[in-house]
Amino acid sequence: MTLEQLLFLDICHLYPNAKGGASSAENLIIAPSFINRRNNDAIPYQGHGFGGVQSTGELFPFNGSLYDSLIVRFGSEDVNAALREITPAKRFYGNVPRKIEFGGIEQQLPLFTLLHGELWRLGHHRVSECLMEIKQLFPEYPLYLELLAIVGFHAVLSGDPDRIMALLCRVFDKCFNINSSLREPHKQCICLMYRLLSKYLRRYFSIDIDNREAVVAFYNGFYSQEIIAPGDSEDEVVCYRYFTGVRRSATTFFYVPPQKKEPVDLWRLMGADLTFE
Repeated sequence: MTLEQLLFLDICHLYPNAKGGASSAENLIIAPSFINRRNNDAIPYQGHGFGGVQSTGELFPFNGSLYDSLIVRFGSEDVNAALREITPAKRFYGNVPRKIEFGGIEQQLPLFTLLHGELWRLGHHRVSECLMEIKQLFPEYPLYLELLAIVGFHAVLSGDPDRIMALLCRVFDKCFNINSSLREPHKQCICLMYRLLSKYLRRYFSIDIDNREAVVAFYNGFYSQEIIAPGDSEDEVVCYRYFTGVRRSATTFFYVPPQKKEPVDLWRLMGADLTFE
């Protein structure tokens, strides 16, 4: 029996394996398949801490299956002895259909939670801490947090050439530092997040963040089921939940700035170095 998949994920090499990237925990990240396919085998930008890890061992080409090539390289006796030590994967023999169980993005934040966990595992603790603080400050905007995670995955897998991860830390520090003199820091921070997402989504995914229908279709493309839908008003999004094959819904906010003016002073104060349009 095949289990039904909800979120399409890959185990990705930060530095592509085909270009000499190591198959080690430090060079692997669980990320959306959509992002992994877009990056393909491109070598990530080097210099901002997300360049991945190159293999230090000898690379050798092989033809045919991996097993046959290992036999040619190391001999059948050694290869088979190593394979015998691997514990066989357990199989599920039940006859009850496995339906998708999902509590909705407003409760589970699947992409955001995954990004936070993977960055922490890879040692990027400062970025992970900022992400968690942002999550706690803006729980009423789950779709924005999920879009921020998509941007984060794309940035990490491309080597973060635009320094998005560092910028997120600066946004948080400037808005909520104990010595900050900003008025209404929550409003300032959400406006800056809106501007950042707008720029990044437009450049790398051709998505206009003000087009709610386009954003909904884009986000649903990461899943096998419909996860969100446009709400009745322009500042709402419907989030779907799945339990035992039954779909339920809840409504959450879709942030639309009352005025589309850019917080230029704070942007400059942060020392933002975004160059993309």
